[in-house]
Amino acid sequence: MVERNTTGSSPFTEFNFFSEKIEWEKLQQSISVVDWEQTKLNEDPNTMLRTLLDKLLQICRLHIPIRRRRKDNRSNIPRDRKILMRKRAMLYKKLVKAHTEERKRRIDAKLTEIEQQLKQSHTDQRAQEEGKAINKIKRNPKFFYSYCKRYSKIKTQIGPLKDNEGNIVKDPKQTADLVSLPVTNAEEVSSLQKDLDTVYAWAASNNMQFNEGKFEMVRHGQKLNLKNETKLYTEGGQEISALPHAKCLGVSLSEDCSFHHHICQVITRAKGMAGWVLRTFSTREPSTMLTLWKTLIQPLLDYCSQLWSPHLKGEIQQLETVQRSFTRQIEGMRDMRLQKLGLFSKQRRRDRYRSIYICERSWRERYQTQHPMHYSHIRQIEPAGKSQEDVYQPRAPDRIRTLLSNSMTYDGPKSFNALPKEVRSITGCSVDNFKSGLDKFLYTIPDEPPVPGYTARCRTSNTIPDQVTLQDRDARIGSSSGPPRL
Repeated sequence: MVERNTTGSSPFTEFNFFSEKIEWEKLQQSISVVDWEQTKLNEDPNTMLRTLLDKLLQICRLHIPIRRRRKDNRSNIPRDRKILMRKRAMLYKKLVKAHTEERKRRIDAKLTEIEQQLKQSHTDQRAQEEGKAINKIKRNPKFFYSYCKRYSKIKTQIGPLKDNEGNIVKDPKQTADLVSLPVTNAEEVSSLQKDLDTVYAWAASNNMQFNEGKFEMVRHGQKLNLKNETKLYTEGGQEISALPHAKCLGVSLSEDCSFHHHICQVITRAKGMAGWVLRTFSTREPSTMLTLWKTLIQPLLDYCSQLWSPHLKGEIQQLETVQRSFTRQIEGMRDMRLQKLGLFSKQRRRDRYRSIYICERSWRERYQTQHPMHYSHIRQIEPAGKSQEDVYQPRAPDRIRTLLSNSMTYDGPKSFNALPKEVRSITGCSVDNFKSGLDKFLYTIPDEPPVPGYTARCRTSNTIPDQVTLQDRDARIGSSSGPPRL
């Protein structure tokens, strides 16, 4: 008899109906010799159903293999690939202990060879799985669609690449430098066009085609002759037109290397969303308004703000005005509403994000001492637990110096180094623990954005380094009256 399954699944789920070992002709013959009319005599419907299922289950056990249950601890990595991975791990350990450049060079050559073998192993496995899936399109469509779904979303990375000398580059920093080399003369423009032609040929060999209408190009620099006399073309011979702005991963970069256009777009979208919220919801209760602000509007102002954080006072004020005008609509919030609502100003949030990023980078720097091959591109930290501040060329033009001095690379370490030592030294824990310690400290220093209406008086600068300096000065002289001189 068929046992009742308490889990609700059918007893036939234990069989592998997609197996290639099934002899369908014998199965059909076994079903045809059963006297099915005999099962209908003098029985109630439930008994007839159980008898039918019993006979079918007996036939399936004779001709259909049982589905194999895979153990959780079973590894899917092929044996040859495991051997290569163990060899790679051993070579990494030897590389750390190597003292001579010759020995490091030999080990690096062996690592490169192993990486190529691993890549070939993945390629062969992918080709084998693809051929198996294609052969089962008609016989076993479930297997084919499961294969397609498994590779529908996959994360890819750039590299390894070859440099001008033909050496394979695997370091992330060196790879980024290779793909971001500046084009300064006509010969380099021709070389760039050859690289594009190589990409076009690769796409054609893989049955792909680029959408020429979506090609975008932004030209930086002051060499007008190079911009006017040189051109780049698509696969079909269409000229790639130069645009004043181009968007990458949601951030617009302008041809003058500034983010003014992106900041204007962010302000426009945030104001539009704030207006929609105020028109749609009639309530002005603090809890509801805070939820709507943090869910719909604040993410628009915070996305990738570590990169495009403005340094011009006008842009800072425009971003602060979005939060200021929205919080003004909350019931009972007129003065000191940042403190009452538990919010930071937008400038303080951007400094906070940069400090968190520098903290994560510092942890990677400490990890570098044990795994130098993974993080060899990251700068070392100072003994005091502070992050080193990069130095730019003093002969750079004033506009470039201004952009660099306010960029993430140069301004981020300043915000991190201004934190007290007990906050900077938080290590060996999750990022959330560092955020908790950072927020406790930020609530102790004034948050005075350069927009009238938040506080009784507005100081010249609201950055973390300047506010910490002002707080220390006020503590020394015992007074905080009057605007400070910065």
